Amino acid sequence: MRPTGWLALGLLAVLALPAAGVAAKNEASRGKARATPSSAHSPKLQRATLPKKKQNNPPGGGQTPGAAPDLTVEVVAPSAISQPARAVIRNSGTSGTGTSFDLAVTIEAVCQAPGTPPTLPPAEPEPRIQTLGAGATRIAPVQPAGPGWVAGCRYQVTVQADSGADVTESHEGNNVATLQFDFIGQGGLTAVPFPDLTVEIQRVLNPEKPVTARIHNAGMAATGYFQLGIAITARCEAATFTIPIVPLHATLQIAPIGAGGTRYEDAISPQDETWSPGCFYEVEATADSGGAVAEPDETNNEGSLTFCASGTCY
Repeated sequence: MRPTGWLALGLLAVLALPAAGVAAKNEASRGKARATPSSAHSPKLQRATLPKKKQNNPPGGGQTPGAAPDLTVEVVAPSAISQPARAVIRNSGTSGTGTSFDLAVTIEAVCQAPGTPPTLPPAEPEPRIQTLGAGATRIAPVQPAGPGWVAGCRYQVTVQADSGADVTESHEGNNVATLQFDFIGQGGLTAVPFPDLTVEIQRVLNPEKPVTARIHNAGMAATGYFQLGIAITARCEAATFTIPIVPLHATLQIAPIGAGGTRYEDAISPQDETWSPGCFYEVEATADSGGAVAEPDETNNEGSLTFCASGTCY
């Protein structure tokens, strides 16, 4: 009987092993299930488990609460002289625009043939772009009115999405794009490198000439001769006044600067060539103040600096 009893106990132990494994596995599963709700509080998991969020967008690109659209624009050159350029408007935001918006277009031309106006009206002035859903793209044709593109002309096309500020965006600084191109002969097209001037007023350790203008050509082509406009304003004690500038210092002639080149101009001073102690001075400089250089970006041509000449300023 003892062997039989030991055999029975052995069989019970063998049968208990799978059951214990199943129980342990079930307990681990319960523990894993208990851990899931706490990890689901992360923002990433919450977004991933809300697929119906996009269904809240009304048809036509309505805005979703808590999200915002982000309009970007790109100009694509025409493939031939008979074809329009294209403005590619994208909504890279997380919500639709909720409304239609304007697309401002500016076309400038420099032509070999005389009599061509420097600024041309587009064929469709201020076209209205319909609502854009999140991730959507729309293409608008762009070309001058009248005869369209003309051979032998250099064009600069600038477009601005939402020029009327109808759409509240997460990023407002990427709504403008500019493209330059030439038409050579009948149908030839080539991209044109342009210079791009920037200017910065810097303080230097020279009591007689305490400031200098750093002029940099950030473009891909050299400039011709251009002017550097200078204005100096002084505030001494409690009085505010403007110091007259000698013509030599009001407009300085700058020699051509190659692509990527930098030039420093220290011929900057008030009318009497001296900087009065105890005065605050504001020096402003404008690169290409006469508009002789064609640039893709005309908004970065100014620089200024305010400083105390020496001693104590009030």
